[in-house]
Amino acid sequence: MHVTSKALSRYTHLRVSAEEVPVMSTAPMSAPLLLSVEEAAAQIRISRARMFELIRRGKVLSVKVGGSRRVPYDSLRAYVDQLITEQASAGPESADSREPNPAA
Repeated sequence: MHVTSKALSRYTHLRVSAEEVPVMSTAPMSAPLLLSVEEAAAQIRISRARMFELIRRGKVLSVKVGGSRRVPYDSLRAYVDQLITEQASAGPESADSREPNPAA
C-alpha cells in the first residue's frame, strides 16, 4: 500500500521533536505502596497463615482498604530490617540450628 504525503499531512500534529519525547528511566519500578497479605507473604517467603500471625501479633502493620487487608511495603521492609538487626546483635551463637555443625 502506497501512502501519499497528503495522507501523512493529516498526522503532522502528532509529530514531536526529540526534546518533547520523555526519556524512559532505566531504574527499576518502585515497589507498590500496599501489598495483599498473600503478596507480602510471598515477598519474604512465608505462608499466608504465618503472615496473618505476624499481623495479629503486631510485628507487621496492616490496613483495611474497603474489605481487603493490605500490608504497607514500608512495614514489611521494617520487619525484615528488625529481623536483621536482632540477629546481628545476637551474635553467631544464635545461628539457625538447621545449619550443619562443622564439628560433627
